[in-house]
Amino acid sequence: MAFDDFMLFLSLAEKSASSKAMFSTSAIASSFGISQQSASRKLRELEKAGLIARNPTHEGTEVSLTGEGKSFLRHVYASSKGIIFSRDFPVISGAVCSGLGEGSYYTSLGGYKKQFSSKLGFGPFKGTLNLKIKSPLGNMLEGRVPISIEGFSTNERSFGKIKCFPVLVENKIRAAIIIPERSNQLKEMLEIIAPVNLRKELSLKDGSKIKLQLI
Repeated sequence: MAFDDFMLFLSLAEKSASSKAMFSTSAIASSFGISQQSASRKLRELEKAGLIARNPTHEGTEVSLTGEGKSFLRHVYASSKGIIFSRDFPVISGAVCSGLGEGSYYTSLGGYKKQFSSKLGFGPFKGTLNLKIKSPLGNMLEGRVPISIEGFSTNERSFGKIKCFPVLVENKIRAAIIIPERSNQLKEMLEIIAPVNLRKELSLKDGSKIKLQLI
């Protein structure tokens, strides 16, 4: 299975694991930076592989996991949990804090958003979670190869590259630390993007303590 198809399957599985969920090809296309035709084709391929069941309705496409789809997920989990929770993957602890509010602007830019979807496997929630850590991040990132988001230019200005480091937030939500190229990666304030509103999803407020696991 191609990486993009696998990430789409995981996204569908997150929302429909316990019940049927409604999707639209336009929403899938927007989230993954692809055309509606490609979104429809990928859904057909996942159905043909026996991983999902589809039921088109006037409101959208109702999707549910098949028994084979659930078995595939269990196999992936069993194969990868030893890697994900290895001692080789450092844990970063910090406290939630308020930022300058610029995250929502940058995460909504098309030039970045499409790359986040294709390279990280999720379309980010509009905004970032800011985390203050006790010690600089540099040592924890030593030897780690970041996922690079390329810069781009518009008629008004240019936007630089971004380094991304995938993490698990509280051992359950896929996310990524983002570091603009012009920024100092030794800083003690982190910006985190995720496919959901982390503050709302985890009932966080300024001062809340959370843990990130580099993966």
